[in-house]
Amino acid sequence: MSRILGFTGCYNIYKLSPKYTVMAIAISLTPELEARLLEKATQQRKDISLVAAELLKNILDWELEDSQAAIQGIQQGLDDFEAGRFRCFDDFAKKSTF
Repeated sequence: MSRILGFTGCYNIYKLSPKYTVMAIAISLTPELEARLLEKATQQRKDISLVAAELLKNILDWELEDSQAAIQGIQQGLDDFEAGRFRCFDDFAKKSTF
């Protein structure tokens, strides 16, 4: 049996077991987005809430990975600059075709 642990704004937190907590949120979708989500859930034969949660998890994971890759790229550029591995823009522009 689920118990409501807290309510803040428009989401509820439920304790399902000592290991698992579920947060239920209410979001507003355009009719088009709702139709797309319902179609995806129907195709996958899954509950629409589960599909929405999976999509949200995937985008948050991707965003984290993308941010980490950007930080690594910036750090690599700084490391290259400090090690003297760089060239002036004029040299770059002469050799580039853009």
